[in-house]
Amino acid sequence: MIIFLLKTLVRGAFLLAILPLLIALLLTSEQLNRWLFEQAQRFEPRLQIETVSGQFWRGWEFTGVRWEDEGLSADVDTLQLTWSANCLFGLRLCIDELAVGNVVLTISPTEEDPEPRPERIELPALDLPLSIEIDRITLASLRLDSDDPVLQDVHLVVSASGDVLQVDSFSGTAADISWQLTADLQTSGDWPVRVRSQVQLPEVDDQPLSADIRLDGSLAALNVDVRTRGYVPGRLQGQVAPLESNVPVELNWQGGRFLPLRELPESLTMDLWTVQISGNLADGFAVSGDADFPGGGEGRAVRAEWQTAVTLERADDLQVLLYAAEDRERQVTLSGNADWSGSEPRANVQLRLRDFPWQRLYPQDLGDISLY
Repeated sequence: MIIFLLKTLVRGAFLLAILPLLIALLLTSEQLNRWLFEQAQRFEPRLQIETVSGQFWRGWEFTGVRWEDEGLSADVDTLQLTWSANCLFGLRLCIDELAVGNVVLTISPTEEDPEPRPERIELPALDLPLSIEIDRITLASLRLDSDDPVLQDVHLVVSASGDVLQVDSFSGTAADISWQLTADLQTSGDWPVRVRSQVQLPEVDDQPLSADIRLDGSLAALNVDVRTRGYVPGRLQGQVAPLESNVPVELNWQGGRFLPLRELPESLTMDLWTVQISGNLADGFAVSGDADFPGGGEGRAVRAEWQTAVTLERADDLQVLLYAAEDRERQVTLSGNADWSGSEPRANVQLRLRDFPWQRLYPQDLGDISLY
């Protein structure tokens, strides 16, 4: 009896020891991997996978992946995933590379009414049961309905552990805009966030334009700090609440020396100018600002002030005032309203002149002319 029990224990221990090896050998079989992906497509008919190669321990390559749902389809010409499966023993998911080729998204309109935006988006608390390390994600291009690429050459390095997400590097190109970004995000509470980004924008009037972006705070109350250089130098600061349904905004712009086009006379250069924006999507935004024009030199400066109330459909109570810096009574006033809610934009504008020294802004040799 004792010998029988010992033999049984030995056989059981042998089976337990060899079972992982048998599973490992099965998972190295490309035929078995193809069969598993075929079963996945049967379970999820919206997913189509073409030409699978590779195996569990190293990764897989696909020559085509398609996802089709109501109103949306996505086609990927190539997809390659390499990972370190042994990381799972340490409760880590280690992806060495996820290389996505060219992606085409096709969006079809649906008859369903869009769901109303909630009063406030409530963020869940996410705490991952295992750490995730992604050494490299690449995207060759992303197209919408086969048009020109909206994204190209995207690279991402990211890791996550518990409730902390860290973006070590995120770069790419969108149209003529390129960017580099790093970020930290905590997926609990109001989701505290820190973002640092450098953005290169298209040239304007043959002048470069770039921006350094800093986002701090949380997704509930996001502090914005943007510094621009080149064509339009300045600084934008303020706060945005993106989780609120109306997206409240408080922003302040302070611009440096700025001439819209080099062909314009230097007298139209704005030395100092500001813009303030306050409001939300539901009630509209109050926009105001001011600027200094040096004019023709000392004693010939012009001041400008403006304000309006803007919604998604119209601009009301527009007031633009330009006047001689030494005498406010010498002025030109532009007032009116604009509406673009219909098929044709409409505007109602009044212009009033009162001995305004317009030649300070646009000098012309026309003799002595006074406008009242």
